[in-house]
Amino acid sequence: MESIISFISSGVSYVGPFILLMGTLIFIHEMGHFLVAKYFGVRVEVFSLGFGKSLYQFTRGDTTYKLSMIPLGGYVKMFGDDPTAELVAEDKQFSFLYKPVWQRIAIVLAGPLMNFIIAIPIFALILALGYKAPANFIGDIKSDTQAYKVGFRSGDKILKINDRPVFNWIDVDKIISSNANKTLSFKVLSQAGAEQSISVDIPQVENDKLFGLEKHIGKIDGLTLISKSSLIGVRNGSIAASSGLKSLDQILKINGDDVSYQREIEPLLQKHKDSKIEFTVRLFNQHTKNPERTVVLKSAYPINGQSISESIGIESTAQYVSGVVPDSPAELAGLVAGDKILSIDKTPISGWKDILKTIKSYDESKGSLTIEVQNSDPKYGRNLSSKTLSLTPKMTKLMNNKMQDEKRFTVGIYADNTIGQNKLVDVQSNNPIKALSYGFNETIKMTKLIALGIYKLITNQVSTRNLSGMITIGKIAGDSYKAGWDSFLRIMGLLSVNLFLLNLLPIPVLDGGHLLFFTIEAIKGSPISLKKMQIAQQFGFIILLSLMVFSHYNDILNLINPPW
Repeated sequence: MESIISFISSGVSYVGPFILLMGTLIFIHEMGHFLVAKYFGVRVEVFSLGFGKSLYQFTRGDTTYKLSMIPLGGYVKMFGDDPTAELVAEDKQFSFLYKPVWQRIAIVLAGPLMNFIIAIPIFALILALGYKAPANFIGDIKSDTQAYKVGFRSGDKILKINDRPVFNWIDVDKIISSNANKTLSFKVLSQAGAEQSISVDIPQVENDKLFGLEKHIGKIDGLTLISKSSLIGVRNGSIAASSGLKSLDQILKINGDDVSYQREIEPLLQKHKDSKIEFTVRLFNQHTKNPERTVVLKSAYPINGQSISESIGIESTAQYVSGVVPDSPAELAGLVAGDKILSIDKTPISGWKDILKTIKSYDESKGSLTIEVQNSDPKYGRNLSSKTLSLTPKMTKLMNNKMQDEKRFTVGIYADNTIGQNKLVDVQSNNPIKALSYGFNETIKMTKLIALGIYKLITNQVSTRNLSGMITIGKIAGDSYKAGWDSFLRIMGLLSVNLFLLNLLPIPVLDGGHLLFFTIEAIKGSPISLKKMQIAQQFGFIILLSLMVFSHYNDILNLINPPW
């Protein structure tokens, strides 16, 4: 409910971007129909942006131009498009239905096609204006992966692949994925400033991306741009705890040096080990941004062969709860953010995988689970000793990472999945040919991805809960506008391709339905009977209305209860 109230209260800031986004794309779509109709001599009676009551209109020539109240589409009303109307002989030359079938197909196809065509300069404009892309820095690499074994290290910068300079992670990913079963040579710059060459045999693997267009790709196991954020756990009774550090504190600075990732904490502690150590931190919260505070270590710390982090009591958040779902079994049992889970049913826990596995495999016949927890914040009354809580998991319908609905046992707790802010680089080109080439390639790629998405929705390979309506589009429009013009234009291009494909679906009422009728007419040499067409139109209207109701229901449901 808080999500809905928040959305409504901030709704005004979404109205402008939504109107700009949808108004532009609807205008372009209807302009396609209008221009081709005029070209073939069809008299256009009305050109309307929106439906319903007219807010503003004027007439020029044969056409009345309208701005209507409901901004959920638009229409072009053509003379002679009603098969039941009687026309005098001299007017038939201006009538839509009296035009050759191939001209009618061209007029109907022009709307969706304009949405496809306009996406090309939209994406081209993104490159011309410039956009941000993840830099070519490597994220956290685990020691048991291929990436680590061949020589890559966390924080390395990839400079070249096969002597070809790379400037961002998009370049890196594209080269690796397209070179399966080949050997690539990498030139890498370490954090210490040393360059080295790494030769890697790229294995071919099955593409596990949900909307991957290729069945198999090249991949280096463990090579990633993702880095864990500087969120920490604090061991009870430690120097860190007595100094004022808390579990789920995010370390922002150490003695004035910026901290972005968890892996940077220990090197900075080593750097300042001979001086007073001062932390700038912010307590993590899923919904609000807490104020920064300063924490100074109160005492000297023994090293005893350990890292400084271990010596002062800073640890991984692998066993920590970062958030609790309201009214869930976890909240009712007393679990809170910052709790460290030590054991479940007396089985020791070493990480979040253990927690997830135990809860997912819960057996209802065994009753409630006994969870042993600690929390370093004294207000929860269990800072120096563990406490045992009892809770019963419940069967919940969730979206898995393949965007499919999945029923499994949950207790209503979140893991620490916070990611450190990736370094970003500017990607820009003033070359119009390069920009248009980028625009064309992006449009083709998005067309394939969206077509695949529609196919997976229709075949139930992804949950229908992903079907969104105007509420979600409005929110995306507002959020992308706030993020910058590159994000807004990318959403505009993506939605334009969406409109191109959706309008081509063979559903009566949509352009695709009309194209189907006219194609059948062209093949059989005569129009479909009026009665059959009316039945099909009614059926199409019911389908379209049902989809609109269902998509808006999803919007509201996802605001109340996010699927992830």
